[in-house]
Amino acid sequence: MGLRADGQVGGRRCGDVTNQASEGIAELTGLIKDVRGGRGTVGKLMTDQQLYDELHRFVATAGDVTRTIREGRGTAGRLINDPKIANSLEASLRNLEEMTRRINAGEGSLGHAAQGRRVRRRR
Repeated sequence: MGLRADGQVGGRRCGDVTNQASEGIAELTGLIKDVRGGRGTVGKLMTDQQLYDELHRFVATAGDVTRTIREGRGTAGRLINDPKIANSLEASLRNLEEMTRRINAGEGSLGHAAQGRRVRRRR
């Protein structure tokens, strides 16, 4: 794809290609100026030392939390890494769901009370 005798490159006039390239370079130059001037998200990140430091601390903390969980430490770490704890939690949730179902169905003392019925006392 070379320059043809009629001044075209790839079916386009050489002047058009040059103009488009100049426009692209002008846009890139403006973008770089904005970044260096601290404008926009990237510009602020590149020029604001406090923002950079806070982001750096956040990333480090997130890494520590992830490492702690992966090592099975803490509640979340044990829950994710220990199948016994996860199974126990699932069983507790199933029991709670069943109790809620029975109360909503009006079963038992709580079910009667929830539906406004009197609860008979045993003597």
